[in-house]
Amino acid sequence: MKSLHLKAGRDRSLKRRHPWIFSGAVEKVDGAPASGETVLVKSAGQPVAVAAWSPQSQICARVWSFDCSVFVDEKFFRGKINQAVALRASLPAFHHSNALRLVHGESDGLPGLIVDRYADVL
Repeated sequence: MKSLHLKAGRDRSLKRRHPWIFSGAVEKVDGAPASGETVLVKSAGQPVAVAAWSPQSQICARVWSFDCSVFVDEKFFRGKINQAVALRASLPAFHHSNALRLVHGESDGLPGLIVDRYADVL
């Protein structure tokens, strides 16, 4: 896995579990990850997170997990989406409305992803 190295002292927000990494915090990137590719985020040489790489954005990486052993694959996404939908299913609005946000990005551990339900359309 390719790595993203943070500048010294630029890991404070990650330590508070904020999932965004801004381009100004990046010291270097090992290899040439493709847009959307998962990278290992390192601070002072130590792994701190796995994130989606987005080189064209000021938010150049969005953290998938602070557990660096997590493998981001179809199983990861299925689990996160199922967990988000199960949470929404516990809300009264889930059963009384035909419009509901099922996945809400960072709050569901899926940064940048929004899924809304309108009747039978997602």
